[in-house]
Amino acid sequence: MPIKIHNKEYTTVAERIAQLRGDHADWSLESEILSNADIVVIKATVKDESGRVIGVGHAEEVRGSTNINKTSALENCETSAWGRALAACNYGGDQVASANEVGDAVIQQAVNDSAQRFIVHNNAVRDNLESIIFVKNALRTEDWDGAAEAMVELGDEVRMAIGIAATKGGVFDLEDTRLFKTEEYAAARTRYFEDKK
Repeated sequence: MPIKIHNKEYTTVAERIAQLRGDHADWSLESEILSNADIVVIKATVKDESGRVIGVGHAEEVRGSTNINKTSALENCETSAWGRALAACNYGGDQVASANEVGDAVIQQAVNDSAQRFIVHNNAVRDNLESIIFVKNALRTEDWDGAAEAMVELGDEVRMAIGIAATKGGVFDLEDTRLFKTEEYAAARTRYFEDKK
């Protein structure tokens, strides 16, 4: 059964293999390792009963680039190559990439996005550390006006960059988050903006 990812239907490699075996039990699916170093490259070939090449697919994986590639880069690469070779033989609907490949790509993109967000967060913390420490101290000493003014003056871009939740490694811990949600802090923010009118 195809899997829907981003409104497109993809079949798994296992489904493609099952379709091939159902239609052509005497055809072969062969793998050739082209590289088994830091970058794994595999060529997969589908051959008919006489040995004639029906379809070819290649895949590449970087060892350690994902959780699966830390332990099973070769196997993961082979699965992708098989999926592409089978797609060349018209197994897999109208998508060359298999559900396996697209799922891995979606996960990797999420990891990359998360890593990039932490880079932006850490840079913003480094560049604004003095103000952040001031805000944290002002919150703890109930200097609501000072905390509100310092936070607003950081600017929208910096506030968004440092806004990662405490539970996800953000600079403001759970107590800071609780204090930001107090009525006293909200009133101080309101006063700050009213004074600027």
